This record gives sequence, structure tokens and C-alpha cells, in this order.
Amino acid sequence: LEDLVAEVVPLVPGFFVRESSKLAKAIEELKKHRAAEDKSKLGLNQRLSPLVQILTETERFNQKIWPVDEQLEVDGAPKKMRVAYLGLGAAYAVDGTASIALIGHTGPTGWTFRELGGAELAAQVQAMIGAADGSGESQIVTLPLALGK
Repeated sequence: LEDLVAEVVPLVPGFFVRESSKLAKAIEELKKHRAAEDKSKLGLNQRLSPLVQILTETERFNQKIWPVDEQLEVDGAPKKMRVAYLGLGAAYAVDGTASIALIGHTGPTGWTFRELGGAELAAQVQAMIGAADGSGESQIVTLPLALGK
């Protein structure tokens, strides 16, 4: 069970781990438990508690849209982007001038972002993030999305 929950940890963005002290602590405990040479010395409740906490916080993250500012790599260089995570399903990012848009998906090693398209899509992403964080108007925005298998 610890190995399965450990596969969930990279799916949670770093900002959310930093924001949730409970999650950060549970992740550290899970790492210690997995590295322990004699797991029989650890109580069952002691081993299950961080697993439940990680899954609970991951589910909380998965229930809403999270608009945040993050540094993402664009053309090999870090760039400040406004990102909206749609739970664990997808994320959209746009730069401050709405000239570059990215789409993100989760994978075994965490989130990966790729360019989404030109300025027209970047403006749509900016409008969606503005609606999500309250800085813009509520509106219907159409964006491309490919769901994983």
C-alpha cells in the first residue's frame, strides 16, 4: 500500500505540498517508513496515518481549480506563468503578456507541460484563469484537452 500511495505523491504539484503542512509532513513520514530497514518495529497506525493523510489531501486538491503563479520551463528557460490546475486532470498556463500558453498533464514523475498553441489560445487560457481566480469575468472558454488512457 505504501508503494501505491508513493506513486500518487509526484502527481501533487509542489505549491500544494508547500501550502499543506499536513501533506508535507505525511510525505516525509512515508519516505521514512519506506526506507526503514525493520518495518515490523513500526505500528500499523503509525504506517497507515500518513497514507490516509496523503490520499485525503490529494482528493482535496482534485476537487477544484487552483490558480497559482509558478516558474515553468519554456524553450529551455524558466518563465513566470499563471497556472490553473484542474485537479489532477490537466493544467493550463499563460505568461503575463498572453503570448505563450502551455498545457500540463500528470505522469509517473509528476507534471509535464508543453506548448499549447499561438496567441489566440493564450488569450483563451488567460480568460479561463481570470474567471477561475476572480480577476476576470465569468465566461465560457473553449480549450483543447486530451485525456489520458
